[in-house]
Amino acid sequence: MSKKRHPVVAVLEDFVLLVILASIVQIFLDDLAVALGRGRAWRDPLLLAGLAIDAVFSVEFIARAAGALAGRRFRRYFIVERGWVDLLCSLPLLAFNSGPAAWTLLAGSAATGGLAAIVKSLRVVKAVRVSRVLRLIRILKIFGRIQNADSRMAQRHVSNAAMIGIFSVVLVIVVLSATGTIGVDTLAAHRVAACERSLAAIGPLAAETGSSVANAALSVFGDNPDVALVAFNPSSPRPEILVGQGTLAALEASLPAGSWALARSGPLGAVVLLGDLEAIRARYDLAFFAIIMTSTILFLVVYARTFAQGVSDVVYVISRGIRERDYNLRVRIDPDRADEELLEFALFYNDVFLPAKRRRDADRAERSRIKLDDLAGF
Repeated sequence: MSKKRHPVVAVLEDFVLLVILASIVQIFLDDLAVALGRGRAWRDPLLLAGLAIDAVFSVEFIARAAGALAGRRFRRYFIVERGWVDLLCSLPLLAFNSGPAAWTLLAGSAATGGLAAIVKSLRVVKAVRVSRVLRLIRILKIFGRIQNADSRMAQRHVSNAAMIGIFSVVLVIVVLSATGTIGVDTLAAHRVAACERSLAAIGPLAAETGSSVANAALSVFGDNPDVALVAFNPSSPRPEILVGQGTLAALEASLPAGSWALARSGPLGAVVLLGDLEAIRARYDLAFFAIIMTSTILFLVVYARTFAQGVSDVVYVISRGIRERDYNLRVRIDPDRADEELLEFALFYNDVFLPAKRRRDADRAERSRIKLDDLAGF
């Protein structure tokens, strides 16, 4: 029987469960908004929501770790209770994903360009977000007709199996992202490099044709859908626009972070659009997300119930039958699995132990019964 939780602890754990569910929804909506090409009106609130979620998980991990250290059980918390999962899904994401992204959003990319470049190289950190579903498995109970929904053995076994499956997918995502196998970062780098080469060709083209730099820039970039703006000193307050309209600040205010890059060649600069490549990356992320969520649901609904009914429930029923005098429930045995070792033992329990236990109890009741003949002499 599970221990009754303190009311404050119950409220906090329920709050954490809600945050876990919110984080899973936020992950899905964040990638969906990118895949659908939504603008900052959609993506900025999702980014700030991710920051708040990472902050909550970071505070929770610090509080749990501090409590474990104070109680001298940090090793158990970090290893047995999987505190390392809490760590992986909190502080690194806050430090290398949502935190810098929110800083870039609030301060502007011109003020944080160097940091944004560093964070872009650490994009693989984002892949571990989906591992938060492990915490959902750790909290939720097993579904199905089972005798002991609070079985620690079943919860730990299913959690371990799900952890292996989920982190196998996460590891594949990290490797693919780190090696550039998916190729989105490579395509983006090639697009920016091609734009820089085109910028470098504008001056020689103008000199060769005797036209103005603006006309040369228009002939090079006029029909290029991947370039939104070409200008002299595009970062200045009043740049000379050669192709396109507006300023870098105006584009920065309208385009989501990560959907564009600034290509430079001498005094010339161009805003390169990368939204289509980001959408490809987001579709990959959604596919991985679907794989992980489907695997998690199958682990929780199918495998967990199978393990509980075939292993932990068997142990639970036999254990109670041996320890408790009035507990005589038979183990439910699937005929298709009757040749398994544990169920063979359960069959012995049903057919041999329980009848012997009933006979013993009947003999004890018979010996303890006071007969009327025993009272005849009084």
